Amino acid sequence: MQTKTNSMRVRKQLVLAGHGWTILPGLGIAEDVADGTLGAAPLCEPDVWRSIVLGTSRAGRTPPAVEAVARELIRQITSAVRQERWPSAQLHTRTAHTDDT
Repeated sequence: MQTKTNSMRVRKQLVLAGHGWTILPGLGIAEDVADGTLGAAPLCEPDVWRSIVLGTSRAGRTPPAVEAVARELIRQITSAVRQERWPSAQLHTRTAHTDDT
């Protein structure tokens, strides 16, 4: 059986219920592994990576609530990487968008 979901919580629940395994970021399962709820093993071959970007509209003014959430998201991610709670992550900042056309 194969299932797809974007919810990390649902993925963990499926694994805990014995319905297989999943691939999740280390940051998302660190506490579960530390308390023995879940087991984990790194993916070694082939190398697996992904980019996570925060996209905002270039048209019009960004609402203050969106700006606040974006700042907090960036703060949380930066903190996790610098404190080595997300050991495989690397920070790459980009302040301006350029079109490749």
